[in-house]
Amino acid sequence: MKPLVGSWQGYFRSDRGGAGADHLTLIVQENGIYQVSNPKGGTGLSAQITIANGKATYQGTRSSGVVRLFSDGTLRIEGSNAYGTGYTEWERTK
Repeated sequence: MKPLVGSWQGYFRSDRGGAGADHLTLIVQENGIYQVSNPKGGTGLSAQITIANGKATYQGTRSSGVVRLFSDGTLRIEGSNAYGTGYTEWERTK
């Protein structure tokens, strides 16, 4: 979990071709709980990341999916809910 802990910035992208226009902030805690917020106002969603058998997944109240950390440091959270699938790509903030 340690490589995922901290603050990240990114955008949401949908399987319907849409991309979120606003920068989002992701904060991952040591226990795997994360919170996504929009700087223009409000808190988005929260979920929990778990790691089992070398695979990171997340479960939230509205979606679930896979968490991937790439060798270039990019964090990608891919998921689905009742409206479709999408993903967010994140870069660590300094």
